[in-house]
Amino acid sequence: MLRTIRRLRKENKGIATVEFAFIVLPLSMIILCTIEIAYRQYVMGMVQGTLQLMARRGAFEGAKVSDLEAYAKTALVKFADPANITVTTVNFRTFNHMGKPEKITKDVAPLGGAPGAGDCYLDEQENGNYDAAMAGNSGIGKAESVARYTLALSYTRLTPFSTIMGFGETINISRSTMVRNEPFEGVVAPPEICIPT
Repeated sequence: MLRTIRRLRKENKGIATVEFAFIVLPLSMIILCTIEIAYRQYVMGMVQGTLQLMARRGAFEGAKVSDLEAYAKTALVKFADPANITVTTVNFRTFNHMGKPEKITKDVAPLGGAPGAGDCYLDEQENGNYDAAMAGNSGIGKAESVARYTLALSYTRLTPFSTIMGFGETINISRSTMVRNEPFEGVVAPPEICIPT
């Protein structure tokens, strides 16, 4: 028996197979992970580039949200089903109006807070209501409006690696950008609304 052990210790045949068996699983995981990360970065770059071109097209007179959405779906159809690509547009009068209250032009007692009877404010969102935090209006907006474009996409992962590791089967990517529209027409001041006493 001692001779057999000594002989086996000197035996080198098949050692490469054993070493490969130890290496193949971690190596496969690294390769699959690298492919998945590289593809995700590629898709994110394509989404960002499409978003920038779409927003630039939307800044000109006559642009329509439906045309911009069709452009985005056509540009990204290689990565996701068009049903999984969404375009959202919101517009503001200026950059500094986002999330801020509409400007009160006349404030009578009691002072401060939301406008009450006898107070007046500029209806920046043109919705007939006082907005304590302007969320913007849907759509591209008017001349010199600031439009926020959001492009969201979801696609199925390339490799089974992520589902084996417990991650979801799909990846969601969302990117936003803001562009001021071209001054293609005269800018109209927002209406002033006074609350009756």
